[in-house]
Amino acid sequence: MKLTTKGEIVNAALRKAGLASSATLTDIDPQSVEDGLEDLELMLAEWLMDDERRGIDIGYAFSESGVAPLPEDVHNLPKFSLNAIIINLAIRMLGDYGQEPPAQLLAKAQYGKERIIKYLTRWRTPHLHYPSRMPTGSGNRHAPRYFRGVKRHASDPASDN
Repeated sequence: MKLTTKGEIVNAALRKAGLASSATLTDIDPQSVEDGLEDLELMLAEWLMDDERRGIDIGYAFSESGVAPLPEDVHNLPKFSLNAIIINLAIRMLGDYGQEPPAQLLAKAQYGKERIIKYLTRWRTPHLHYPSRMPTGSGNRHAPRYFRGVKRHASDPASDN
């Protein structure tokens, strides 16, 4: 299943929460999808936090203000964030049905959100460029005494070592 629309994310969240399943022949009613879309928009707006975008901004395409989100709207989320968003949405939706989320689902949701935050932190953190006259520090007897070249970032293949 390709999760390319907002409605598909809501359906996946309902399945993760155990509220809908093709195995148990539990159908998804349109009101649940509509409520799930509203929960999705509100959750990601809370994650975004403010207009300066210092929160969790992963490229979600919000619907226009005053217009209800539609299930066929494209979300523009990166693939690495989908599972975390689906599980966090499932936890939010369980409260609407009067159910308590299982501890395993809570742990997965926390881990997924932490992974997104770590990714964004690594992406936003400025990379320091040490001058070549800067010593490497005490205790580095077998290492070069001074920094050689410019080390941009650990994941940058163009970095000099």
